[in-house]
Amino acid sequence: MSPPAPLALPPCWPDVLDRFRADISKDEHFRGREEGSGRGIFVKQVRDPANGRREFEALRCLAAAPGETLVPRPLDLTDSELHLELVEGIRLYDLLRLLRQIGDGEPQLGPVAGDVARRLLGRARRRAERMQALLGEAAGSLSTGPYPCAIKVEGMFSLLSELFGLPPLDDAMRVELDAFRERWDAAVSVPFRDATPKNIIVAVEALAVGRHPGEAARRAALARLLADGDEAFWREVPLFDIDFASVEHLTVPEDDMVSLLGHEASFRALTEVGAADAAPVAGELAEIARRNPPRAALAFFVRYLRFAGRKVAYRVVNPVGGATRFRHDRFGFYFQALPRLLAALDPTLVAALPATLARWSAIGTAALPFDRAGGGGRDAYLAFVGRPVDYWQESPLELAARPRRAARP
Repeated sequence: MSPPAPLALPPCWPDVLDRFRADISKDEHFRGREEGSGRGIFVKQVRDPANGRREFEALRCLAAAPGETLVPRPLDLTDSELHLELVEGIRLYDLLRLLRQIGDGEPQLGPVAGDVARRLLGRARRRAERMQALLGEAAGSLSTGPYPCAIKVEGMFSLLSELFGLPPLDDAMRVELDAFRERWDAAVSVPFRDATPKNIIVAVEALAVGRHPGEAARRAALARLLADGDEAFWREVPLFDIDFASVEHLTVPEDDMVSLLGHEASFRALTEVGAADAAPVAGELAEIARRNPPRAALAFFVRYLRFAGRKVAYRVVNPVGGATRFRHDRFGFYFQALPRLLAALDPTLVAALPATLARWSAIGTAALPFDRAGGGGRDAYLAFVGRPVDYWQESPLELAARPRRAARP
């Protein structure tokens, strides 16, 4: 399918690009690799010194916890860079995607692939709960306040509405979103981990990106591992959680679980059916939601808006980045699933958001032509920043293997 025609640029386009850069784009960072003391080092550029210190302290807290290793060892911090132990492997997100492909294409391996996916998600969930408890104890020194709905929720609705020429947010929507923010701020209690499968490394060195000439070869290597039938391997393979910049904000306990188990890649692995036919909440995610359904509804609303909104904005504003960063993602799943999830978990929230959910539906309809878009067409964002941007999709290690470049002015 050819990419849709670029949208006509609205009068507010420079403002839209500024907001995209400030709130959505995370690609104007350098990720490099250095060697020190004979060990690999992963270098992450921090957003600012204060945020870097928070992330470093969160990593130190988790690295010191007894029992199963949770994170790469934090090694050093400067005002601009965080140095971590380099972990080679494959992101859980990419592993789930390859397991799905093997299950669909090799029926004899389908049951094994499904079992491995569910086993890893179960382990990741238990780890996420443990990390929540540890970070919760340190919340006073890590977090500065609730996840900011005015920017992350109302701002996203405003941005997407402007992109598709929909009316500005009216008084009814603003009243609804103000009331939502009050519910949210009263419910948050734990630092936001951002536990999406894209932020978890499964330390199978044989599946690291640089070990194979392409995706087919890496999928074949995974198929050989599955054919070996070694269940103990998947019970014991180390997992490493990465990216704790989000601990600056407090969120509800269900948010990290929705990030982990409610991402489309995880949801499909847990339900084993197409998104259109899946139950509103299934498997381990249903167990999480049953603990506090109204709070889970808040988490789904915020997280699915952010999951879908980022992908939509990339595809429209920065199609080159969207085709790279999200080439395996579709945002239609989230637009379709959210109303059913909210209705199942908290009908009172649905009743409190009629104008907002109507706008959600209108944005989903307007965005649909971009759901499978490639990277063609005018890239307004690259023209705006006036320089190349590094994008990573398969693994941070893709850029970690590149030589350090001189900083641009």
